Amino acid sequence: MKKNKSRSKNLNSILFLAILVLVLTAIPLYLLYGETPNKPDLVQTMDYDFNVTLDPGFVLDHDILHFGSIPYGNYANRSINLTTNEDYLVKIYHKGDGNLIVAENDFLLEKDTLKQISFLMYPTNKTIGKYNGTIYFNFYKVK
Repeated sequence: MKKNKSRSKNLNSILFLAILVLVLTAIPLYLLYGETPNKPDLVQTMDYDFNVTLDPGFVLDHDILHFGSIPYGNYANRSINLTTNEDYLVKIYHKGDGNLIVAENDFLLEKDTLKQISFLMYPTNKTIGKYNGTIYFNFYKVK
């Protein structure tokens, strides 16, 4: 009986050590190779808005990316130009209303070049009204 308790205690100790080793190696490996994004060297934002209406319309301002009035079931297309004075990897994402599709993402923006990026907005809400969000441009320096 004593031998079984001793053996059970040894098995529990071995199991505990195995789990401890697994956790202590998994955490650094996840931090090094996992899906945690690196912190961008530069983040630029651009707000956007659009209206869901019965009739199409447009707005042409330079302070914000206006998609104008979009009847539900249709879409609007807008483009911007990006340039930089250093080489960067660029990743674009958005938070907000609508289904914003970026024509090109995760690309290299080379120093002193001009890159046109197109955005398509598909309203996801049938309710007539004004909607908005923010586009994030994450710039990672090329080393």
